[in-house]
Amino acid sequence: MPNQPRIYQSNLPLTPVVRESIFTYLMETTYHKYDPSGPAFVDADSEITITRAKLKQLALKLGYGLRNHILLPSESGPESLTKLLRGDTVMVFSSNTMSWPATVFGCLAAGLRTTFAGSSLTPRELSWQWTDSKARALFVAPDLVTVALDMFRIIGVSESEAHQRMWVMDRLWDENLPTGEYRTKNWMGELLQQGALAVEEKFDGESADETAYICYSSGTTGRPKGVETTHTNVSTIMGMCQGVWAYVETEKDVQLGLMPFYHIFGLVMHLNYPFMAGQSCVLMLHGFDAEGLCRNVERFGVTTIMLAPPIILTLSLHPGLDDYNMTSLKCIASAAAALSPVVAERLLERLAKQGADVKLIQGCGATETTCPTQMVLPPDHKKKFGSIGQLLPNLELRLVGDDGFDVPEGEPGEVWVRGPTIMRGYLDNPKATADSFAPGKWYKSGDIMRRDSDGYYYIVDRKKEMIKYKGFQVAPAELEAILLENQSIADVGVIGIINEFDNNELPRAYVVPSDITILGSLGEKRHFEKTVEQWMRSQVAYYKYLRGGVFSALALESYSFNFF
Repeated sequence: MPNQPRIYQSNLPLTPVVRESIFTYLMETTYHKYDPSGPAFVDADSEITITRAKLKQLALKLGYGLRNHILLPSESGPESLTKLLRGDTVMVFSSNTMSWPATVFGCLAAGLRTTFAGSSLTPRELSWQWTDSKARALFVAPDLVTVALDMFRIIGVSESEAHQRMWVMDRLWDENLPTGEYRTKNWMGELLQQGALAVEEKFDGESADETAYICYSSGTTGRPKGVETTHTNVSTIMGMCQGVWAYVETEKDVQLGLMPFYHIFGLVMHLNYPFMAGQSCVLMLHGFDAEGLCRNVERFGVTTIMLAPPIILTLSLHPGLDDYNMTSLKCIASAAAALSPVVAERLLERLAKQGADVKLIQGCGATETTCPTQMVLPPDHKKKFGSIGQLLPNLELRLVGDDGFDVPEGEPGEVWVRGPTIMRGYLDNPKATADSFAPGKWYKSGDIMRRDSDGYYYIVDRKKEMIKYKGFQVAPAELEAILLENQSIADVGVIGIINEFDNNELPRAYVVPSDITILGSLGEKRHFEKTVEQWMRSQVAYYKYLRGGVFSALALESYSFNFF
């Protein structure tokens, strides 16, 4: 008898699958559940506040400016100018700022796709994403204009055309501010002064399956690829998550936001979910520092924080934690990497001494799954320490062995998952898309998990080549391609090694030098390895540095790559 698929479903009640645009869902369908004058986003440092009504107004103004005021060179030549059209792609290249919410929602209102570039990318890395995403316009932070100009220079775009395509993304919460002096003539505030859309572009029914966001992910193998996340994906995942958050949500929730918005985690959980749930999101725009986090929890009465495990580790050891009133805190959510139960327990014990009743819950997901596929129910957070949670509503899951058959109950297997939050596919990459799906629309995650009798899942291993450093994805194939551009290297292989101190994976390169005579001298060999490591730091974002080292040999076969 042929092996039958063993399909697991969620123990949680089904939630609606939303077939409308993200903008419509947030600014119309769910908008009137909460006071429009209530704060949506707050700058933790300056306390500048954007209300729900103000954000909606800004988005409709920006949407109008995007569709009617921007003129760009067309494919027929730089002399022929065209407007942005529904379905065109724009890129956002900026660290977290108060301009992000209006920028993202303005693009949605205009019916545009948005791709998000990490603010630490180098010009060469940025040029790959710009070209691959087919972006037509670039919204850039003032401090990154030089990087953007270098990117355009790399791909052969003239400086005059580069300035046509760039709009400085600064202080967008107030359309009446002076433009200031920037290295490019276009200030996004100009786009707010042209008029306002009477109504947003609609994506109802089947059109809700059109792409809204394009974040970049390495998937299970290869170079970073554009993940096509649809309106249905994002609008639906919010209700699915709310079924879990309901256990810890209060009448007046305040979320602290410090994850990068260009990552699907920050994008969905900081910019989209709080607005849908009527929460205010206090933004730490200058990144994480333990003292600032504790101060902001006390100052703003924060109830929920979403953190990566390295931040939880730092917070659990921070001596100043006891100097602040943390009792408003109800939930800490951990994702993006494995969390040590010892670290989690240490933090919870310190908070409990203050009288804070905090649930620390874990979850698991990917860019391809629009963030979480599993989350721990808050009442089970202690009992299920180490688990990444139950399957969320609307999803189905299989655990598949190396032989392609579903594994017996309790045995580990690769997670295959399907449902309304799974990506549309990889942008213009049918082969990678086909390789990532099995018949029946099953997305093959590459994560090896086991399931217990209560329906909770535990990560056992990973099939992916992709390296995870502090929650960031690092693609070995991408690093190898860059290293091979160095004329002193004849061959290379990149792997991840485990840092036993914090359980992070560190990229390590094994290289064959073009001049093999340097291997005859230990001093020259070490100098060569150090030079390659330093050179690589000038080519890639900081989280892709070869922190695991560079090792040189006559042939790569000299090393074993079976580290996992």
